[in-house]
Amino acid sequence: MPPVNGALLSSEITERGKGRSVSAPKPIPNFRGYYADREGNIYSRLVKGSKKSRLGELRELKHHANIKTGYRQVSLRRNGHSITVTAHRLVLETFIGPRPSGMVACHGKAGRSCDRASNLSWGTMSKNCGEDKVRDGTALLGVRSIQAKLNDLQVRIIRRLRGSMSARVVGYYFGVSHTIILKIWKRITWRHL
Repeated sequence: MPPVNGALLSSEITERGKGRSVSAPKPIPNFRGYYADREGNIYSRLVKGSKKSRLGELRELKHHANIKTGYRQVSLRRNGHSITVTAHRLVLETFIGPRPSGMVACHGKAGRSCDRASNLSWGTMSKNCGEDKVRDGTALLGVRSIQAKLNDLQVRIIRRLRGSMSARVVGYYFGVSHTIILKIWKRITWRHL
């Protein structure tokens, strides 16, 4: 596809060999020769092995998943140095805009493996670590917590025993303190059940 002042002519491209139509890639801010599309794919027009950063045909870059986080990453070159950047950050900066101060990249309901622009937003760290983790099932609630001494079934039984036995008796039976039983009854802990 021939560029016109760095922009692409067609509003859609067809991926080579895949036969599916995707949105036209847009230039990534602050990364000359790199493009992102709304599906979360990252492209380059830089010619491999070129010392002068010549521009050639658009090609999709291979990504790899970060072992610790699971997020997709790509390696880009800027000012002669290779840097690794997450795909979701590039898509957000391209289609949503620059990161506002104090905000982080948040994935939507489709989860962390989906880097589509429609699944991404800038949000606060508390939103990303709070309600998003609960929604995605990655929050350390209940039996997922390393400190859990009870399981979901036991908590449901404890709730049914409220009013028929004292908290001390129920606590003794399940091997936890009476204060834990009171917190379960008052829904201070195990609120997600």
